[in-house]
Amino acid sequence: MTGIIVLMIFVANIVLSVAAPRAFIFLSLIIGEAPYGLVPSLERGGFLPSFGGFNMSAMVELSIMFGSLLVIGLNMQRGSSFISKCFPHVVFLLFAAAGVLWAQNPAYGVRMLAKFSAPLFFLLACTSCLRTRPDVKSFEKAIMWSAWLSLVLALSNYVFKYAPAFVSNKITFLTVPGSSGAVFSFHMSVAALLALGTYIYGKTRRHLFMTLLFSAAVFMAFTRISMVGLIIASSLLVMLSPGSKIVRLAFPLLVGCGFLILIFVNPTLKTRMFTDPGNVSAGAAASDPSSLLVHVHGSGRFEAWEIALNRFFYPNPIYGAGTGATQAWFYQGTRAHIGVLHSDYLRILCELGVVGLVLFGIAMIGYAGGLVKALRRNKLYDKKYSSVALACLLFYLITMATDNSLDYVLPFSNYLFCLVAISAFVERMRRVSPVQGRRPSSLSMA
Repeated sequence: MTGIIVLMIFVANIVLSVAAPRAFIFLSLIIGEAPYGLVPSLERGGFLPSFGGFNMSAMVELSIMFGSLLVIGLNMQRGSSFISKCFPHVVFLLFAAAGVLWAQNPAYGVRMLAKFSAPLFFLLACTSCLRTRPDVKSFEKAIMWSAWLSLVLALSNYVFKYAPAFVSNKITFLTVPGSSGAVFSFHMSVAALLALGTYIYGKTRRHLFMTLLFSAAVFMAFTRISMVGLIIASSLLVMLSPGSKIVRLAFPLLVGCGFLILIFVNPTLKTRMFTDPGNVSAGAAASDPSSLLVHVHGSGRFEAWEIALNRFFYPNPIYGAGTGATQAWFYQGTRAHIGVLHSDYLRILCELGVVGLVLFGIAMIGYAGGLVKALRRNKLYDKKYSSVALACLLFYLITMATDNSLDYVLPFSNYLFCLVAISAFVERMRRVSPVQGRRPSSLSMA
């Protein structure tokens, strides 16, 4: 039965991508964090066991990746106009593809290459489908609807417990059934940043409420890097706003100091942050902040990172051990009591060496540079899209430090790269029609 469902999803996405590409993008955004984890796999090894086993979410993402390629192929002229802006990303992907050749497990190499490539394919598909202002609003609406759907599923399961909850260290995480707190919090953070950007540039109270609600959901998911990333990214968003200088300077200080205080006064968060919370105090941290590093709860990360460096990076520092090498080793043995490396920067460094990490960094800097240029050129209200995309990109890069953001294509990366596509389209529309991008209402933060 599960196999039939997967086949139907593949066929539906392929048909939709050809017959109605905008509807295909809209639906792909809506179902980003559906409770795929509740759907059983065909066997213990999952779907396509020869490629390491794919869960239901991965199979849906694979179908969306193929659908995106079809959208790009059928709209080559529109997509090709943006490909030059993605050239650094393409160079990184070509190097990653070459990395499959020297990987010990080519199947995992192809698997990892698909994860590297899928966000770019989705970006180009979005670019091909964006043709009018209503398209922008439609995709924006899909992102927010997906967040509401995920939040309703998470809250209902938190209250009624109709599916197994995600529990770690005796802490129950708020998350979509069958998903992890990290995935859910990343999704909620994108929604919170989009709602905050809409409030800043539109002054609609409902978006302020949505910002607070989605931000609260991030903290209830108890994923530390999400909390830190959201605070930094939202601070950037406010600092880029057209509001008063006092607000732009006060906001980062208030939320940053508030989070530091919360760490020490909230027992649950304190337990999540430190291995021995009873021996950690605000007074000791104030007198010697470096002492906190000894007590930071790594959840197995530090041991895994040391193993990965010794096994993969040090023997091959320039070109790495090959695409997918770390995931093959950790997945197959669940080494160091952790199934994945939990640092995408370290993953790229170990698999593709210094060259690969530098190429990836150049690609991300390229996107950031394009967003900054769009931010400077766009009219006031249209600055919302470039500033939100820039804040989400920063959040994405922060989470990569201690998590597996590259794995979360469907519930995370696709939203970010859709926002990048929207920003590029709006900036292009400005060049074609300079009167666009104005909003009559007051936009002051003061």
